[in-house]
Amino acid sequence: MSTINIVFTTQSIDKKLYEKAILNYITGHFYHADFEKYVEMNEWTIEVKPVEDAPTTGLEGGTGTLNFGIPHGVTGQRIVTVYVNDIDGDLFFLQNFRTISHELAHMLLIIFYPDHRAKRRHPDFWADAGDEANFYTTEVHDREFEGRVRTMHVWKTLNNGGKTRIPLSVLDVIDLTDEPDIDRPNIPPPA
Repeated sequence: MSTINIVFTTQSIDKKLYEKAILNYITGHFYHADFEKYVEMNEWTIEVKPVEDAPTTGLEGGTGTLNFGIPHGVTGQRIVTVYVNDIDGDLFFLQNFRTISHELAHMLLIIFYPDHRAKRRHPDFWADAGDEANFYTTEVHDREFEGRVRTMHVWKTLNNGGKTRIPLSVLDVIDLTDEPDIDRPNIPPPA
């Protein structure tokens, strides 16, 4: 079994802290006995890059203008790419990780619901309310619009060897992934 691949091209952020937070967010969404999902998770690559490296084309077609200078990301098949502020510090970590959790939520819902389709409950940058798309897209964007977040904590090692607990505001999709075979009436059937 391979392991999830996390690649950093950043220079200044605390890579160990980000890696710990990424792994905590992902593994916190898996039911402990769901071995097949763990295996599938390990086939993914997560790239963390500075916003300065973000392409400024290729995302046309939305209903607004995307600011490429702020943290954002793209999730595809087996790869998550997030562009973050490459600045060390707790406040930048909080801001960056909010975006990272958004992209990881797409990844998790691709793993759990690859063939499901749904109608958007709310408009977003890409489409209007009522438009149909992949569930792993519509649900993440609808939950962003609705402010569906939870607090996740991660321990940070300080320069003096001590530790501090950092609360992170993350996109909440755990109700869709944490237990197998429960009735979830809000999940559309596979297409």
